[in-house]
Amino acid sequence: MIVLDRSGSMDPQGEPNKFQNAKDGAKSLVDALGPGAQVGLVSFSDQGTVDEPLGSARQDVKDSIDGLSAGGTTNIADAISDAQSELAGGSGDNQYMVVLSNGVQNTGGDARGNATAAKDAGIHIISIAYGSGADQNLMEDISSPDKVDDGTIDDADENAFVGEITDIDDVFDDIGDIIVQQTGEQVFRRGTLGSDLEALSTDDGIPLDGDLSTDYDEIGGIGNETDPELGERECFAASETHYIGFAWYLPVDHANEIQTDSVVFNLGFYTEQCRHNDGSGQSGTNLQISGKRGNGFAKVQENYNGDQTISGGARARFGGQNTWELAVGDAPGSSNFSQGEYSWTSGKTVDWMVSYDDSSDELSFTFDGNTISQTLSSEPSGRIAVQGKADEATVEIDDLSLSVDGGAPDSPVPDGVTATNDGTGREIRYLSIDPGFDGSQSFEYSGTTTVSLQGDFPGGDEDVAFDVVVE
Repeated sequence: MIVLDRSGSMDPQGEPNKFQNAKDGAKSLVDALGPGAQVGLVSFSDQGTVDEPLGSARQDVKDSIDGLSAGGTTNIADAISDAQSELAGGSGDNQYMVVLSNGVQNTGGDARGNATAAKDAGIHIISIAYGSGADQNLMEDISSPDKVDDGTIDDADENAFVGEITDIDDVFDDIGDIIVQQTGEQVFRRGTLGSDLEALSTDDGIPLDGDLSTDYDEIGGIGNETDPELGERECFAASETHYIGFAWYLPVDHANEIQTDSVVFNLGFYTEQCRHNDGSGQSGTNLQISGKRGNGFAKVQENYNGDQTISGGARARFGGQNTWELAVGDAPGSSNFSQGEYSWTSGKTVDWMVSYDDSSDELSFTFDGNTISQTLSSEPSGRIAVQGKADEATVEIDDLSLSVDGGAPDSPVPDGVTATNDGTGREIRYLSIDPGFDGSQSFEYSGTTTVSLQGDFPGGDEDVAFDVVVE
């Protein structure tokens, strides 16, 4: 329930925006509350008035706020009692009363006593002492929880706020955040980072709950993600917006020991039709593709295999005299690397494909219709990256597509990276994606590459290359 002061001091001469700013802030609170929250309005001057019962349409509540006019004395006690009566008839475990007053209780009963009765009934009271004339001592006392009475509101006073004409809208925003966080969140899994990441990578991951007002029973108990059909799946309404957070922290007694360490991971999501919401997943590979762009060589910057090595790769580079050198194998430049060359034209966009056959461990590279192959010594397991190297040139890599074991991934493949340089040094740019290769999958990774030379490289041989590397 929103409880607003409409006494005469809310609209004093010389402060034309005082009452209007408070009303605007209260309306922003109505908008900030979650879709399942019930809202009502009580206002007070000589006595309290229920302007909109709990559960009224939100627009009705905002219209009633707009229609309030100021005048009379300040009877906070009566308003608290009226709001408690409304909340007593409502449903839900989380009941809030937001009380704003700019003056001193100067008529009516015992505001502190009525507030204590409301809090004893399980109602959370959030108070705002509005403006210089507000009774901070009283507004501090009526807020939840009970506090040591020091007569003023400070940052240590939970659920008690001081608002001014210039910042009252921000105060209401902060209160909205508090209510949403305490009523609209559902903790559906808690554990160590390792166990969470293991659960996320098992089967189809951890299911989400489409109805936060019910218990989380989408799986057969936390930790039983491997049998999702035991749970009761609830659908998400298309008209509602949901947010998900994932947080992790270090125990206090360990934090100082690993200050320079870091961890990076990506979360993926998949959806399925409500009528088929059994957790079995969509058709396809069930791969959720995440990507990361950066400067430098991907295997180094992303620390492939933990030691900056690759299981295989393909390269197309300019070799002078208008020809390209093509190579594929364990590592560019190694003895186990098949090579070829073909005629090339600056500015031409060419198709390419890197494919791996798990049955033969053969990695093939097709570039502008020219194909070379090589058997790898180790199986691809992990990530794959494209990268361009440009010196007095531009290398554009686009139209990326991935097929794993003949099927498309369940999320779009991150697309596009460009390296360009016109001056000293060179630029190397990469796009690394994580399809989760496990060494037992065949795949095809394809796209287009456009290399444009600027024609002013010292010595006449531009330093450009296009690579695909596999962890």
